[in-house]
Amino acid sequence: MTAFFISVALIIFSFALIYVTSNKKSGMAVLLFSIYHIFFYLLPGLIHQQQGFYPFYNLTYQASAELTAAIVVALYTCFFWLGYLLTKKHRQAPSLRQTLTAEAERRLLFVLSLIALCLFQIALVALLGVDTFMTRRSELDREAFGQAFAARELMLLVARSASFACLFLAVYFRKSLNNVLLRVLLIGLSTILFFIINYPLALPRFVLFSYIIFVAYFYYPMTRKNKWTIVLVSILGITTIFPLASHLSRGEGAFQFRFTDYYSRSGDFDGFQSTINTVLYVRENGLEYGHQLVSSALALIPRAIWQGKARSTGEITSANAGYDYTNISAPLPAELYIDFGYLGVTLFSLLLGMLIATIDNTSHTLTTSGSVSASRILAMATVVSFLVIISRGPLLGAINNVYIQILILVGISSICRLQFKHENANYN
Repeated sequence: MTAFFISVALIIFSFALIYVTSNKKSGMAVLLFSIYHIFFYLLPGLIHQQQGFYPFYNLTYQASAELTAAIVVALYTCFFWLGYLLTKKHRQAPSLRQTLTAEAERRLLFVLSLIALCLFQIALVALLGVDTFMTRRSELDREAFGQAFAARELMLLVARSASFACLFLAVYFRKSLNNVLLRVLLIGLSTILFFIINYPLALPRFVLFSYIIFVAYFYYPMTRKNKWTIVLVSILGITTIFPLASHLSRGEGAFQFRFTDYYSRSGDFDGFQSTINTVLYVRENGLEYGHQLVSSALALIPRAIWQGKARSTGEITSANAGYDYTNISAPLPAELYIDFGYLGVTLFSLLLGMLIATIDNTSHTLTTSGSVSASRILAMATVVSFLVIISRGPLLGAINNVYIQILILVGISSICRLQFKHENANYN
């Protein structure tokens, strides 16, 4: 029965992927959401269940725990798509760049904001040291930082968000920089700082892909052809780019890749195993009754201030399962189940489907409403760009990336009154 419930979820998501890829009213958020769940969660989970052991530590589980996890996944799938289909959707607009021009109403403040962001990045690099940003992930000694590791990671996150926001705004709103020399200097300095702070071998893969998705949100219209291209590129990425990126940042020696072994044994595809660990945690410790979700929602509050703040779901469930390494994923079904059981999975999955549909509606609504503040579009682009890592979890570990980037982008947008001015809402 375990394989049956996973297969039901996989079939529903697969048909849904065909539907959203072919439907003009479906956008980037639901497309990325579907791709993650099919290729990173459900299909690997079915393979692991059938082979009889799972990626981390080659663990095996009781059939009852596997079955409960499969039922959780099936409920999550059904009610997510019910919520999505019940939400009225608008036909998707072309890319934002095709329909809107970007302009800073307060141009002097915009220039000063970009300069301040550059100085802020330079200060962080000076404070933490260039080596901190350019140390290969495989060479990073987490234990060496002790209690300061969390603070270091937060500063790295802030620096990365600031560097991306600065470069993107400088390029996208470059027409607001009237002086050509000033434009070249700001874009040039932003580019140099970006590549120091985002040194490829030290950069988590999800951060790199979030940058790509964010830019695509503005420049890549969600036509049928382009959506199918994203699906095909995603499949290609899973089989080549994703493992290669992992090797470059973590591996040693020559790159050797066997897709079958990678897909069935790599911890990159541990989502269903993490869901089983969550089921076992709940059996042994009971439900958390909102502790995990509330802690995620208030993730920016430091643990030193809020001592009752939860540890991430992936951390506590993997530790409960006996893992030595606890920086583990916790997909959204696991996050919902650990707090509220089957009821939480049912209710919150329904709301999640409505939310994803609403996010996809936003770009259309804004691009056909004349001159609008850039804040909402920048916020939606940030959410979409991190949607895959949010889906993979743990939520407590991923959500700060969203919060900080939104704070920076929306803060500058509000101060400088960044505007998207409507050019032509009539499209075929």
